[in-house]
Amino acid sequence: MDNEKYLFRRQFVLGPSYIKSFPKWNRVSINDKFFLSVHPDLNVLKVTFKENTIILLGYILDPLNHSFNNQDIINSVAEKISVADDIFQYIDSMCGRFVFIVKINDEVRIFNDAAGYRQIFYYTDDKNNLWCGSQPSIIAEEFGLGTDQSMAEDLSKLPLIRDEGARWYPGNITLYKGIYHLTPNHYLDLKSGEVKRYWPVKSLETISPEKAAEYSSKLLQGAFESAFQRYNLALTVTAGYDTRVLLAACKMLREKIHYLTHTHGDLDENGSDIQIPRKLLERYGLKHHIAHHSNRVDDDFQIIFKRNVTGAKDLHSKNANAFLKYFESIGTEMVVAQGEAGGLGKRFYRLPPFFRVNEKTLATVVGMRGSRTAERAIGEWLKSANQTVNSGINILDLLYWEMRLGNWSTLAVSSYDIVFETLLPFNCRKLLECFISVDINYRLTKKNTHLCLIEHMWPELLEFPLNPAVTKKDEIMTKIKGKEFYGKLRFLKFTYHYLFGSK
Repeated sequence: MDNEKYLFRRQFVLGPSYIKSFPKWNRVSINDKFFLSVHPDLNVLKVTFKENTIILLGYILDPLNHSFNNQDIINSVAEKISVADDIFQYIDSMCGRFVFIVKINDEVRIFNDAAGYRQIFYYTDDKNNLWCGSQPSIIAEEFGLGTDQSMAEDLSKLPLIRDEGARWYPGNITLYKGIYHLTPNHYLDLKSGEVKRYWPVKSLETISPEKAAEYSSKLLQGAFESAFQRYNLALTVTAGYDTRVLLAACKMLREKIHYLTHTHGDLDENGSDIQIPRKLLERYGLKHHIAHHSNRVDDDFQIIFKRNVTGAKDLHSKNANAFLKYFESIGTEMVVAQGEAGGLGKRFYRLPPFFRVNEKTLATVVGMRGSRTAERAIGEWLKSANQTVNSGINILDLLYWEMRLGNWSTLAVSSYDIVFETLLPFNCRKLLECFISVDINYRLTKKNTHLCLIEHMWPELLEFPLNPAVTKKDEIMTKIKGKEFYGKLRFLKFTYHYLFGSK
């Protein structure tokens, strides 16, 4: 396997000097204090104006101006900026997967896309120099850092951490002492090393699912139109709500998209996540392609994969390898659209009545009660999150956005950088604001906004089942979730874990 191409593919390092480990990486200077080393397969664009600088890593799409490329978008933003804070309002309707490094007047900042899918980690060395990178591992290798064993042991007590598929780390922590994760909706001041929250800036008004769908559909359709003008696109399809919405958004482009599902340990070709999209696509004369996974991953691929992504999961390794083999078989690599971040359309986390919001109750909510490390990390996050109370944003939605998406979901997306670039149409701040602005009564039991989106864009897709029960257990759970006693059971379970820990 080509180490030069695949090792730390689509990654970057920012620091007081270029890193010497990768002499063939692209090099970009920010000023006389910060220098950027970038893997050749990660797009980098530098725009200088009025003695100011904007650097884009990755890609950004303007759903309302389909023909705009990265350069057009950055030029448009640069024309409007007078102070550093201005940039946030001018990109809030954009989607993409990006990192911005901006030098505006005396400010030098780094931040990323709405849900943090182009990740940023940061570290201060023993000479007080600030370094940033796309993964903790790339920083750790450069400085010979090891994992914090006491932290790892404390977290490993939790079933959630021991469960590979469910595992994620809370707040801004990593398993490397001194390396931190930049939380979504925050920027890192590169001069002071201070992390500051920049969103929200105003209150969100409650809206109906129909109103949310009307506006969000324009953003989703526009994102696909913009991406189609740049990339050879594939769309992963399943029986789920998120990919069904994305398929609906592709209606006008449906014959120009490559539709793909990968098998995995719990899914073969007889599973509903393959059978339902296959039948749906057949109705409209569209071909459904399958990427077959293997439980045996090539050793050289596995070694690079594990180095590339800190905490890389074996299930993601098998999936990524399946995509690699598939793209090799068809002779081309594609940009793959996925439904990540769509889960914010439903209230995922619940806090029972009578429990106050604090680090212990939220640790219970996410399944981490009993770990001192997790509770401290959530407590630190709360100091920033509590600033949003007056904006009308529910703390549980913010917890899902910044922790679940920002730490768990981003790990999956980063794992695929070794094989393909990911298109994330839901990853747009205005769209995510729409989702969490919907009246909570429509977000408690099912994804009503998703249903309205499909109805608005391609209603015939609702004739096919969405996430049908697969096992007897699934059928039973579907029936009892709407019952009154189910809420009481949830309350008792929460109370038990709050008192005795998430064990």
